[in-house]
Amino acid sequence: MHLDLNISKPIEEVLQRELGDDLELITREALAVEAYRKGSLSLGQFAEMLDITTDEADGLLKKRGIYLDLTLPELQEDVASPTAAARFAKSRAASSPSSLRSHYSTSPAP
Repeated sequence: MHLDLNISKPIEEVLQRELGDDLELITREALAVEAYRKGSLSLGQFAEMLDITTDEADGLLKKRGIYLDLTLPELQEDVASPTAAARFAKSRAASSPSSLRSHYSTSPAP
């Protein structure tokens, strides 16, 4: 879908000065945020609309004071994703006893 937004040059200049040069991205983001807030988009759809990861989408929403309200199927889908599995494996490796021992100890483990 392609949308055209016609605004006068003086207003465009004000918006660019105040919000940034990429008004197309800013407009798309505002539309996505409002649709997510109303429940029209899932987190995955929100991320797809902005061409970002779901983690980045979560961060963007948090910056706007919107916190995830995942349904059970959305949560299951997120947990089953390869990204979630990689995050889990990384967190487990970082908290393993040998990893912690080497991080906090200067002497070899017994």
